[in-house]
Amino acid sequence: MKYYLLLLSFVFIFSCDTQTNASSSSEHDEPSSDSTHLETDSDTHPEHENEVKIVEELPDLAIINSDVIQEKIGESFLPIKYNFLKINAIEKWDNISSKDIEGSTEGGIATYYTREGQILKIKTEQLGEMGKSISHYYLNDGQLSYAFSETHEYNRPIYYDSTAMVENNDTEYFNPEASIIGISEYFFEKNQLIRIIENMDCGAPFSQDYRDGEEEWLLGQMEILMKKDEE
Repeated sequence: MKYYLLLLSFVFIFSCDTQTNASSSSEHDEPSSDSTHLETDSDTHPEHENEVKIVEELPDLAIINSDVIQEKIGESFLPIKYNFLKINAIEKWDNISSKDIEGSTEGGIATYYTREGQILKIKTEQLGEMGKSISHYYLNDGQLSYAFSETHEYNRPIYYDSTAMVENNDTEYFNPEASIIGISEYFFEKNQLIRIIENMDCGAPFSQDYRDGEEEWLLGQMEILMKKDEE
């Protein structure tokens, strides 16, 4: 989903015209255990004892965590998932830094995870009156390999409390637990978007124009985020 929907009204549009053959979130399997041995910090970097330690995994809804992903993408998915698992296996980072970012009415922040001089992961969070967007970007050799976006469409604006509900003769007030959550996953190979998977689809494939637009936008976002880190 395009993150500029967070601007002002933060309206989210989920259209069947731009849908894929991906399964819905109810079809996602439980995260699988990968048989490939991943080198951890204790295996290869015992000297990094005083670094920032953090373990952060994507929600179980992320299809990259499940077994069905290989059926949907094929062999080209394997290096993407291996890179994803390898990065998530890192428990200690050399540096974790944050920058304020623009693009939403209530502010946003980008967090950079660095290991041995390389940014391996970027997490962004953008807030609006009617929702929020959380995105994770995984890099491989400086290029985008995988991106995960989680958008929350609120049932009412964040300032809409029980008093406003009564005054407006309404039946609901702001309740984050009533949000509609959209999940989008993007798989890249050599800076080319090879697959989009979403949980709010109606079964129709994405048009090529839509795929091209998403690829251009995501690579543009990466360029903006990398430049922001240099400021």
